[in-house]
Amino acid sequence: KAMRSLDSLMGAGDSEVAQAAENIRQRLDHADAAWEMQTSSLDNQLDDAMQSLEVEAELAARMERLGLN
Repeated sequence: KAMRSLDSLMGAGDSEVAQAAENIRQRLDHADAAWEMQTSSLDNQLDDAMQSLEVEAELAARMERLGLN
């Protein structure tokens, strides 16, 4: 919705308004890219944490089977 509003501003004919709209679009694009990178990083961290928990659970089960608790 914000991008459509920016598109309508850019077509308004005033070069200052169009430049301001383009600057906003660039900042939104930058923020969107940063958001995607952070989301990807969090996904990777979650995957790593889940894998670690699975390994710890397997180790605990093996130790219990061996009577090492």
